[in-house]
Amino acid sequence: MDYVHFVETLAQRRCADCLANDRVSSADIYVNVQPLSGAAANLAVYDALVEEGDVVMGMDLYQGGHLTHGSAFNFSGKRYHVVSYGVSKRTGQLDYDEIRSLARENRPRMIIAGFTSYPWAPDWQAFRAIADEVGAYLLADMSHPAGMIIAGAFPSPIGIADVTTFTTHKTLCGPRGAVIVSTDEDLSRLIDLAVFPGEQGGPHTQKFAAMAVAFKIAQSEPFRRLQWKIKENTAALAEGLQKREDNFAQEVLSQVK
Repeated sequence: MDYVHFVETLAQRRCADCLANDRVSSADIYVNVQPLSGAAANLAVYDALVEEGDVVMGMDLYQGGHLTHGSAFNFSGKRYHVVSYGVSKRTGQLDYDEIRSLARENRPRMIIAGFTSYPWAPDWQAFRAIADEVGAYLLADMSHPAGMIIAGAFPSPIGIADVTTFTTHKTLCGPRGAVIVSTDEDLSRLIDLAVFPGEQGGPHTQKFAAMAVAFKIAQSEPFRRLQWKIKENTAALAEGLQKREDNFAQEVLSQVK
């Protein structure tokens, strides 16, 4: 058991080192590396922060959100009263004034920012301001751009959101698994209990070890270059689409240059 604890703690500390930024130091980042997937991580956050039937706001699945952000097919849409926000019909982008109006009208207990298939970066500070105005928790789901965030190629919600979740097998290039992060020690204790014994059993130590390796690699210069290449490749794709006079591609291009 001592070795299990050591490996898990090593993964937690390396993760915190990866996520530290100008807003928060690694010592003030509380990490749980036990979730088996992003869905399990989000379920634990729901369990820790909101009650069944509470109002939760997340992006509509059909406009770029995730199943666990309130889809009627998922536990999130079945257990909670979900108010979905989407993109503007005029611009195809999030309209934060519209999201604020929805939040004022419905007074959610939690707002989820972060998406599965939305090509623009979230305005984390705008979501923070909306959540503060209505007294909601802010959950940032950064599963897809996690590696880019660590490399500084994408804006980070750490130190802005109350809780952040992400998977380790997408741009982070690590093992199948997920992480929950908070900068609030009290919230982190609630989340730890929600993961174990709340929804999972014994630890998967081999995953902790693989995560520890992935977080070490993520602090390297080759990893940073890889993540910035993702951004460069996105720009190249948008330019190629732009030559076909695709208006949507022009909007994407303006975001990545």
